[in-house]
Amino acid sequence: MSLHIQRLPSAESHREPIVLLHGWGFDLHVMAPLAEALTAVAEVWLVDLPGFGESAPLPEWRCEQVLQQLAASLPNRSQLVGWSLGGMLATQFAQCYPARVSRLVTLASNACFVAQSDWPEAMAPAVNTPFNSGFSAQPVATARRFAGLVASGSPAERER
Repeated sequence: MSLHIQRLPSAESHREPIVLLHGWGFDLHVMAPLAEALTAVAEVWLVDLPGFGESAPLPEWRCEQVLQQLAASLPNRSQLVGWSLGGMLATQFAQCYPARVSRLVTLASNACFVAQSDWPEAMAPAVNTPFNSGFSAQPVATARRFAGLVASGSPAERER
């Protein structure tokens, strides 16, 4: 099972590619404005994480499996940028494959996506579970609801 990846070329092809990993409930398109700007400095790889965009879902979404898919799909060495869930995955990828990551940038990320007894500073399981169930049953409606929560308070809240 492979990940859907969109590659944007750059005139600066001598630099390591920049890989962008999106957050939960989104796909690679959410990173497009950042990707366009970054093509001035390097080739950019936009990744659809499993179950989002054009990447097939996993039977059970497990971090280890996602990291293995990333390892099989990403360049031998890159600069990783992850937003929210993508930042958590980028951090774990850098920990598991340090020789493959030259730089790591996380945006609005946390060490854990869902709160645990030893890390309570994450999303409560009572909030996460309905989103996961809803995404399985009604992915479009759930993604829209989640995007609305993410954009809440923004002047551009109603766009897209």
